[in-house]
Amino acid sequence: LAALAMVGSLKKDALIYALIEDSDGVVHRAEVGDYLGDQWGQIESIEETRIDITEIVADGAGGWLRRPRTIEIRGLQ
Repeated sequence: LAALAMVGSLKKDALIYALIEDSDGVVHRAEVGDYLGDQWGQIESIEETRIDITEIVADGAGGWLRRPRTIEIRGLQ
């Protein structure tokens, strides 16, 4: 997720989309339920200035943990 940046949002009818820039400078549109990053980060919610994500990460003991993360729009960090 460190290589991704939220650069904007779009709202169409009742749906809101996040605009995500990857490390190559390509902007992608994402919505709730989409996955981001290499830790199975699923988008839980999108607001105009932030994305809330839940990642699934190894706990070091053979199990898995859910870890909440937030990506704020570029410039607010």
